Amino acid sequence: MLYQPVPRPPRPQRSETRALREQLVVGRLCTPTAVKWPPMLVPFYARLSQEHPQVAWVFVGCPPELAASLMTACQERARFHPAGWGARQRLWEWDALLYHHPTLAESFGRTAAEALRAGCIPIVDDRGGFREQVTACTGFCCGSVADFSRALETLRRVPKRRAWSRRGMARAEARFSLAAFRERFRRLLTAGAEVVGESP
Repeated sequence: MLYQPVPRPPRPQRSETRALREQLVVGRLCTPTAVKWPPMLVPFYARLSQEHPQVAWVFVGCPPELAASLMTACQERARFHPAGWGARQRLWEWDALLYHHPTLAESFGRTAAEALRAGCIPIVDDRGGFREQVTACTGFCCGSVADFSRALETLRRVPKRRAWSRRGMARAEARFSLAAFRERFRRLLTAGAEVVGESP
């Protein structure tokens, strides 16, 4: 399998904060278009926020017209940042990347792979390309709101989420790094050349 390579997100200038806090920080980083931010996200986050009052939510790329509703849904425990290439450095600060869309399946999910490379644990829909990226003990593929809630509950314990973070980084280095892509592509070309060389 020749997975799309993704670079390791740039590290922020300030020191990493994950190891210095108990609070679970969960982010959503997405293209700032209406199709990626459907209104159905509001009741979804309202339920999760009610069930997990310990979570701090961060949204990158949220359209302004949805921000006020999400802030209310998250019980005022949300921060909002504009989208942009530099926003990927936030993956080093978050404990988890949560991505849910009620109707749209991602064919690969580049942001999930970038999150893994930064040690940020993906909690994503059990659809599309996420199934190829997220495995047991590196992240969560969820089929219902209850699944998302259970994932957040699992990550409440700091030692457990640190272990998941380390495993995710190791798997992403082996699967999605530029070096891994180069090696797999080289083997593919070598195998192809050998087949051509053996043909009559």
